[in-house]
Amino acid sequence: MAQYRLTNLEVTALLADTPYVEALTQIRMEHARRQLRETHRPITEIARECGYPDTKYFFKQFKRYAGVSPGEWRTMKKDREEEHD
Repeated sequence: MAQYRLTNLEVTALLADTPYVEALTQIRMEHARRQLRETHRPITEIARECGYPDTKYFFKQFKRYAGVSPGEWRTMKKDREEEHD
């Protein structure tokens, strides 16, 4: 299982008004987004690291969270970075 580095303040803020499962999903999705943005690792590997052995379910959850698929999100972020270079 992947290790997530959150401050106590972040954990408290997440759990204060958010059901546990939803907070856990938010943490996993933020980690996935960071990995997609900062690495070239395969999406299936990122999904497993985030606790999703079923890649289809990861895609479904990611799209629900981000509004686009993981691949689309990665492409959008890379395009924006190139515009700023």
